[in-house]
Amino acid sequence: EAVNEFRRAVQIDPVFVEAHTNLGNFLAQTGSREEAVAHLRQALQIDPMFANAHNTLGNILVDSGGLEEALQQFHTASKFNPDAAIFHYNLARALAKKGDVQGAISHYHRALEIDPEDYDVRNNLGLLLLSQGKVDEAIEQFRHAIRVNPDYAKAYFNLGKIYDEQGRLDEAVENFEKALKLEPAVAEIHENLGRVLAKQGKNEQAAAHLAEAL
Repeated sequence: EAVNEFRRAVQIDPVFVEAHTNLGNFLAQTGSREEAVAHLRQALQIDPMFANAHNTLGNILVDSGGLEEALQQFHTASKFNPDAAIFHYNLARALAKKGDVQGAISHYHRALEIDPEDYDVRNNLGLLLLSQGKVDEAIEQFRHAIRVNPDYAKAYFNLGKIYDEQGRLDEAVENFEKALKLEPAVAEIHENLGRVLAKQGKNEQAAAHLAEAL
């Protein structure tokens, strides 16, 4: 088991920074948060410039209520390795969670400069742009995400919601149906598709999808 291998590694070499970091990551995944944080802090005592440890610690903290320290960890990670798209991605997510939308947008753009084909980044950026009323820019991000990954249900769903709000019902249905084909068990897609079909007067089809959403 990987956890045991990393435990042995840090016992053999207590200053093996990568082993402490990887052990912390695996421990966090299994729910052992306090022990995970301890190993990551130990890694950073050994090498304060080890960006992966800052990033991994940030991921744990942002999911456990330590948002301010998580932001510090992500900032530090991106400072030590400014060309790692994942660090900017994680920093953007944390900034968005804090409510700093412009900061989040800036770091999503930086992540895309490094990796233009990251469809998750484009989807998240699209949602933030949409929240700022920049609908056309959001649409382009969702469409780009689909060009990169034609099986990306989230982007179809988000396009469907925009087209529904714009009254472009046929396009809304088309995108919701594509999302549903990829994620047939997601109740929210059935619900939104059902509502649009009802607007089109297709009551029987609408009722079927709304029933699936329950």
